[in-house]
Amino acid sequence: MKRILSLLALVLSSFPMHSHSAQTAQGQMFCLSPRFSEGTSRSAEYKLNLTGLNSGINGELFPVFGLSYTHGSYIEVYDDFIGDTYPGSMLLNIPTTDANGNGLPDFFESSQVVSTITSGTYNINQLSSGTIQATWARAAGSTSGGCTLKFIQNQFFTFAIFDHSFDLLEYTGAVAYVTSPTNVNGTISFSQTGTPDNILQGPVQFVKTATNRFNELTIQPGTWTNNLAQSLDFLEDVYTRSTSHPNLYAGYFDFVDWDPNTFDPDYYVWILAITDTHDTDRDGIPDFSDDAGNPLPRAPQLALSTTSSNLLLTIRGDVGRVHRVLEAASLTAPTWTTNSSVTLTSDPQIVALPLPGSGMKFWRVSAE
Repeated sequence: MKRILSLLALVLSSFPMHSHSAQTAQGQMFCLSPRFSEGTSRSAEYKLNLTGLNSGINGELFPVFGLSYTHGSYIEVYDDFIGDTYPGSMLLNIPTTDANGNGLPDFFESSQVVSTITSGTYNINQLSSGTIQATWARAAGSTSGGCTLKFIQNQFFTFAIFDHSFDLLEYTGAVAYVTSPTNVNGTISFSQTGTPDNILQGPVQFVKTATNRFNELTIQPGTWTNNLAQSLDFLEDVYTRSTSHPNLYAGYFDFVDWDPNTFDPDYYVWILAITDTHDTDRDGIPDFSDDAGNPLPRAPQLALSTTSSNLLLTIRGDVGRVHRVLEAASLTAPTWTTNSSVTLTSDPQIVALPLPGSGMKFWRVSAE
């Protein structure tokens, strides 16, 4: 009997498709309001507090929109010598550089260093008004930094210089998701950078924009819970996929109130960024917003045996899938001929092949 040489190799379909199974992306969110401690003037005469509340102090330097400055705050200046408190307000730019080029301001990313000077304006009722010079410093890897606020009344007189510490509110974690042609459903599990016992978790749903479904999604209103089991409602916002960083989706995230323990809503404007490196079909669109399709076929397992009249090829694979048996006389053959094509009705299934003539022959199976 002639010696039969065979190659049992697997070649997947040339049209791979997405899986419906859950994927996990990485999430990062940060509040656009840094939290300031009380500052003391270098003359020790005044104390300065920032707040975003109508009544009370919460240290919030909150974002403002449509103005020439990025942030603002209500302020209270306490005179230690006479015991009086003077209310006022301030507008201030925060650093906006993006040295690591990921599309997010370095100031809010704890992994990035901050060392720069910005400007602002202030008005303290019955006391002083003018401009502000803010000197910022924060080490990479820390959510805490320092800010010196120099209140300049005019070119000849500096009202006071206040030294503050400030903290960033940043959360990171996993976004588990399942995508479909119209939406993305998932759950988030985040912990606060530097304080991992502080958590956020809950469901999330994005609806894809029908005319731009790969690049634009709208987060639906929902509710998450924190480590105190408090319910935190959030609103609808639009998210876009970055053209310069195609794995990144980012947009505003608006809590109704991030801190329910205060009387007024505060610290409620955030940025949520989702990075997804999964690209099952390698088309350059992350699975997060790509169209979902049928699962990839299971890799067939093959075995070959002989009888006196033919070969018996045993195929183990997905029932209902088309499996094409290809053959060639050489491994380096430019084309392989389809010997037979079978849709599996059982697992395993046997396919009969004719005995080869003289020479060698190789077989492989393509599952589609």
